[in-house]
Amino acid sequence: MTDDLWLRYVLKDTSDGENEAIRARLEAQDAEAVTEIRRWERVLAGLGADRLLEPSQAVVEAVYRVFRASGNVLPDWVRGLRERAARLVFDSLAAPEAAFAGARSASIARRLRYETDGLELDLLVESEGDRRRLAAQLLLLGTPPRPLDDARWLLLSDGRLAATGSTDERGELVAETERGGEVELRVAHGGALVTFHVPEPLIETPED
Repeated sequence: MTDDLWLRYVLKDTSDGENEAIRARLEAQDAEAVTEIRRWERVLAGLGADRLLEPSQAVVEAVYRVFRASGNVLPDWVRGLRERAARLVFDSLAAPEAAFAGARSASIARRLRYETDGLELDLLVESEGDRRRLAAQLLLLGTPPRPLDDARWLLLSDGRLAATGSTDERGELVAETERGGEVELRVAHGGALVTFHVPEPLIETPED
């Protein structure tokens, strides 16, 4: 489980399924769960203490790990949106022959699919020189799935804003970033800022 999930649990901002999973671990006296919940309770207590005091370095570092992209680098339109992380449900590095709804054409580049609360992201990551090209399609799951058009998005590379825009009528977007570094795509949907974390390595390494 991630820092984001532990923090959202303490803030009472988790789904029923997430609540049940964490409560089961707490009831079983799972060491990691107990430690993480107590840690985030201390972090929030520290933030809620006398605001005239300088917060400890431990508190600053803990909060920074969760909110890596500080508010001053994000466009104004994302402010006030609740953050939510999407789950990775398909990775071509692990299952190169698998197919999925809304799939794009075949490519040797890495393909990823994410889902969260009725929303699907189909992502293709390609390498071009010292750049990485991300081509994505956002779908609202249903029968049949339909494109999520005019959705605001931003791309972060190592916590820095690399690109921003809106999806087209097909729910598609294209963005570029430099080679290497941690990459996140964030999309405004349903009053939330949904984060799609792109794991390393970004693309497959060809065999010699």
